[in-house]
Amino acid sequence: ELMANLALVLFEQKNLPESKKIYLQLQNSSNVQVTVESLSHLGIISCIDGDTAAAINYFENALKKDYKHQSARYNLELLKKVFNKKTKQFQ
Repeated sequence: ELMANLALVLFEQKNLPESKKIYLQLQNSSNVQVTVESLSHLGIISCIDGDTAAAINYFENALKKDYKHQSARYNLELLKKVFNKKTKQFQ
């Protein structure tokens, strides 16, 4: 949990590369809540980095672990709407 707190502090300080390194290590934690939060933050970082496919994957994996996680659900639905809009523009 201490590492999760450090990752969150780094995330809030906009030090995304260092935050991502820690979240990647924590995504397989034995603590389900730490895993879910890590996956959700990895999704947000992927969005910021412009990697929509990875972001969707992280949010979906977070929801597989905890289908009630509101942040992951909200971000996934929002991302899918934006992604679908962009896809329709190219067709």
